[in-house]
Amino acid sequence: MPFALALFVIAGVTAEIAILSFHRPQQTGARSFGWMNVGMMTWSFFYALELLASSFATKLIFAKLQYIGISLIPFFWFVFAMEFNGRKDWLTRTRRVALFIIPAVAIGLAFTNEFHFLIWQEIAIDPREYPSLSISAHGYGFWVLITYTYLMFLGGMAPVFINFYQSPAIVRKQLRLMIVGALAPLATNIIYIIRPWDLCGLDFTPFGFAISSVLTFVGFFRLNYFRLTPVASATVLENLRDAAIILDDKMRVVDCNATARDWWRLDNTSIGREAQTVLPILAALWDNWSAGRFSQRISLKENGDERFFDASLLELYGSTKSVTGWVALIRDVTREQSLLSIELRYARQMEILNSITKIALEEKEFDQLLDALAEHLGELLDADESYITLWDDEKQQTIPMTSDSKMREAYKKLVVEQGEITLTASVLREKRILAVEDVHNTPYMSPRIAAQFPTKSMMALPLIADGRKLGAALIGFNQPHVFNEREVALGEQAAAQLALALNKAQLLEKLSRRVGQLSLLQQVSERLVKSLDEKEIYQIAIQAIGDIFGYDETAISLATGDNQLELVAIGGLKDYGFERGFRQEIGQGIMGHVAKTSKPYYTASVEQDDFYYHPEGQGVGAALGVPMRYEDKLIGVIYIQNATPNSIVEADIPVLETLANHLASALQNARLFADVRDHLIAANSLQFISQIITSSLDLEKIFSTVVTLLQENYGYNHVSIYQLEGDVLRLGAQVGCPADLAIHEIRITSGVAGRAIRTRQIQFLPNVKDDPSFLRASHEVQSEICVPLVKDKIVLGVLNVESTELRPLTQKDVDLLDAFARPVAMAVDNARLHARVKSLALTDGLTGLINRRAFDQHLETEIVRAARYAQTISLIILDIDSFKVYNDLHGHPAGDERLKAIAGILAENVRHPDIAARYGGEEFAVILPHTDKTGALVMAERLRIAAAYQSSDNIPSPGHPVAGYTISLGVATFPHDGKTSKELLLAADNAELHAKRLGKNQTSSATMAEKSHL
Repeated sequence: MPFALALFVIAGVTAEIAILSFHRPQQTGARSFGWMNVGMMTWSFFYALELLASSFATKLIFAKLQYIGISLIPFFWFVFAMEFNGRKDWLTRTRRVALFIIPAVAIGLAFTNEFHFLIWQEIAIDPREYPSLSISAHGYGFWVLITYTYLMFLGGMAPVFINFYQSPAIVRKQLRLMIVGALAPLATNIIYIIRPWDLCGLDFTPFGFAISSVLTFVGFFRLNYFRLTPVASATVLENLRDAAIILDDKMRVVDCNATARDWWRLDNTSIGREAQTVLPILAALWDNWSAGRFSQRISLKENGDERFFDASLLELYGSTKSVTGWVALIRDVTREQSLLSIELRYARQMEILNSITKIALEEKEFDQLLDALAEHLGELLDADESYITLWDDEKQQTIPMTSDSKMREAYKKLVVEQGEITLTASVLREKRILAVEDVHNTPYMSPRIAAQFPTKSMMALPLIADGRKLGAALIGFNQPHVFNEREVALGEQAAAQLALALNKAQLLEKLSRRVGQLSLLQQVSERLVKSLDEKEIYQIAIQAIGDIFGYDETAISLATGDNQLELVAIGGLKDYGFERGFRQEIGQGIMGHVAKTSKPYYTASVEQDDFYYHPEGQGVGAALGVPMRYEDKLIGVIYIQNATPNSIVEADIPVLETLANHLASALQNARLFADVRDHLIAANSLQFISQIITSSLDLEKIFSTVVTLLQENYGYNHVSIYQLEGDVLRLGAQVGCPADLAIHEIRITSGVAGRAIRTRQIQFLPNVKDDPSFLRASHEVQSEICVPLVKDKIVLGVLNVESTELRPLTQKDVDLLDAFARPVAMAVDNARLHARVKSLALTDGLTGLINRRAFDQHLETEIVRAARYAQTISLIILDIDSFKVYNDLHGHPAGDERLKAIAGILAENVRHPDIAARYGGEEFAVILPHTDKTGALVMAERLRIAAAYQSSDNIPSPGHPVAGYTISLGVATFPHDGKTSKELLLAADNAELHAKRLGKNQTSSATMAEKSHL
């Protein structure tokens, strides 16, 4: 019982030590030392429970639980010893896991001993009735664990012994406690294993561990081994190069060494004052120490200079373990910081130079390369601006290319006047770096250029490679700057690398550009040869120029034959205000100049160019024009423009000339093909139209066919035909113009059509605005062709064609319509002759009314229609009373005139759908569709009265005829009086005879005649 109680005490002590250790995590090794004490506590506690247990089974369980602590103690002891002696880096994660394998296996073997007996081979209740279990023999696992334990303890002791012999006496005193503490458990455990005397079956190893734990704790925590700094005397403090300031627990200055007094002019009056008041540096140090930072770098400014210090704050402990003060150690690292800043700046500059080299090797696009180099160039000297220019050695001209992002757009638009002094020209002439501290007062630069930028000082780097003057790199400062040797040396390095980069990039770009141009040129040429469509050729060329050169605007203008150029195609990334259809005189503008001279023309800046022309006066950038010629004939001009001055490469001119030649050939082939095609189409159309119109004698059909075919085959917007009737042109047919806008009559004294009739010549108006006589039906019309239709010198009418700007009329259209006009005039003449002959065949030559033949046809047609639609139709037969007497009295010529007069009465009184005819001799007939008998009798009576009015001043009454003047009329109605034409004629004729019998000069119906007959 007393032994078990002692074990419980040991368990409590080791538990308290573990808790205290865990509460000091800032001390190295505290955590592993705590866990080691947890193992001691576990062993002692369960060993005590084993002694107190009464049954074998219970004792065995507590014996197994002891192995948790037994196995963990050597592992955590070794870890603690390594950390304690500064060997923590050796304890990698992998090694910790490897060292923990044996303890983990031992714990598992202890709990499963019944299956393998590797820990205890023979274990039972002690026969001598001792409280401990009696273990007669141990297994192999036990001996492996014992060996592991001794090795861990001895391995951990090795660095302790080394430190013991290498440390001063004050430290050896504490290490001695650690050594004794480590040997105590080993000694007690050896006694337990070899058992030189009878210990009543008890194991005193936990007591050894308890002694070890206490001694180690005292040396580890109580004497503060890790934070003990050997101090020989006050002389050491005084001779320190660093400033040392001792503070009490209220942060008041207690003492300081000579360095601190010298740095901050401290004297005896500073002692006892608050440290933050005396030394502001300590305020920042204390704030950061409170936040858990024990050391830091602090910067202070004194008299405009910045000084840097490394400062740390150490606690001082009293006997009661409480903080009694602090020691502030401060080192002046200004010189080191300055050297470090210089090194860092140098390293950064080298990094920038390396970046320039890397960009030169990796960047493929020339413009992007220049932009990237300009950005890095300014960073090299921490400048405000940086610029890169190129040099045209042939023209002795500076070409501003790019700048860093702030000034890039403005710099690209910089225009260098002819003969103006530039820093680029100066530095290339000098062939050395020029450090210009005042750009406004230097012979190396024009004041006008210097005034356009905020730069005050500038360094110019000549870019020369393989003897070629490539350009210059300019580094600018917005404040006056004095350049030192170091900056000049860096500039020389940068200039060499930039020159190599530009030279390589220019050669590569030139080669790559030429290869790409030739490849695309071949592809484009193949496409141009295959195409025979003029508009498609324009688009292929525009797209090809954009792909090959990538300029902002590309335009193609063609010669029109009237000393003008017309813009037919335009493309590119920017809009300069031109549209298709724009015209300019040859000789006007760059395109006109190229057309006039038949030579390419290039300008680096259109703003300063004498030939550049724009209707609104705007223009910026570079431009290039190349003529398109086929043999000795000018076809047109190719024009390209870029928004940035000096941005068009003159080396592109030969490629563009080659493309222009291919384009001219392709256009010529397309035009020849178009001419042949148009001739074929015209011939086919002419033949087709001739077949149609000559096969028809219907004038209306001829007109409609002509205008429709012309519009469908040739795309004319408006086609019309007018027929000449007297001095008026009457619309025969038209297409393309809304009906309400069409002009139906044109007097030959007005309009373009009237002029064509009067002059018998074709009228061609390319622009109708130029002719005030043009009769406008639509505001969209731009051009007009009016062709007279002439047959045997007789003008029959006009063929008129109008078109908009989308389909302008040309001389080809004039020739085409002239050819069309001949067969059309012939067809119109034939139709008119046919109509005249037909009219003679169906018309009574004396009265102008239809004759008996035509009358029979009309009557038959009307009866069929009336029968189909269940309608009525009436017929009037009239005869001149005593016409023979009139002829005998006045003669046959007078009789003819009387017949004409009666025909006139009929023409004046019948309605539009009614039909009047000369039936034969002095007889006439009138067909009245949709008219019943009552209406027909009214009409007949009206005709009788009209005829009677012509006889004398006194109107004859019915039954009193006047020879040659009055008429007798008979009326019959379908279907009541007859269901066929013959029946109806017979009924009407009988009715007329009935009127004669009644005394003449009266009207009779078929019904009345029938009743009288009955």
